[in-house]
Amino acid sequence: MFRRTESDAERDVSLMMENPGRAVKLMAIPVGFALLIAQINSFVDAAWCATLGSDALAVIGLSSALYLILVGIGTGIGVGGSTAVARRIGLGDHEGANSRASHAIA
Repeated sequence: MFRRTESDAERDVSLMMENPGRAVKLMAIPVGFALLIAQINSFVDAAWCATLGSDALAVIGLSSALYLILVGIGTGIGVGGSTAVARRIGLGDHEGANSRASHAIA
């Protein structure tokens, strides 16, 4: 169903090269949607826990902060890893790209 062909990849690369602004906007849509869902989840948790008392609401506040820290670390590793892999692929060093990808995953 979601199988991508080589022509899809070529189309994506040509979009990035010809109109990077549009490509960034298209990539921002799923990220924005994911952040919206996470924020709605936090609001629903806070509303439900507010009926349980101030202690439960404090736990939600603490766990939300810890969750955001973990998401930030994961995003940083993902962006840094993908940048390092893309740079190695651009240099034609596929072995180095594999090495950096495995380090990012580990």
